[in-house]
Amino acid sequence: MKIICVGIIGPQNNPLLIHTDFSGEERKNIEYIVYTALDFCEEKIPAMSGNKKSSLFESYLGLLFPTEDLRVYGYVTNTHHKYVLVLDDSDVKDVDTKKFFVQLHDIFIQAISNPFYNYGEKIESLNFISNLKSLISKS
Repeated sequence: MKIICVGIIGPQNNPLLIHTDFSGEERKNIEYIVYTALDFCEEKIPAMSGNKKSSLFESYLGLLFPTEDLRVYGYVTNTHHKYVLVLDDSDVKDVDTKKFFVQLHDIFIQAISNPFYNYGEKIESLNFISNLKSLISKS
C-alpha cells in the first residue's frame, strides 16, 4: 500500500491537514481528489447512522471512489471529522486501511488533546507530523 495523501477534514468540511509529498499542479490535483471525497463521505454517512451495531470499524467508510490510477478511502469519527486516504492503485486490503485509520485516529486524538491546540484550527504540530510520517512509512 503506497500512500499518496492523507487528509483530515473538520466537522464543517474545513481542511485541518492535507499531507502529501507532491507540490505545484500535482498537489492541486490531489487536494481536488480529497475535496471530491467529501461528497462521497456525505453520501455514505447517513447510511451508516442507521446501523445499530457497535463496532470499532463502524466509522470505516471503505472505498469512496477509484480514479484511473488512485483509490480513495474514507473514515469518519464520532465527532464528524473525516479522514481521507489516497492510495496508488495497487492491491489494497480493507484490513490494512482500517488499521491505518484507527492508528491515524489515535495520533489525531493525541494532537487535539494538546492544551496548546485550538480546536478547529489547522494541525501544525511537528510532533503530529512526525507521528504521521512514521505511520505512513510503516504502511
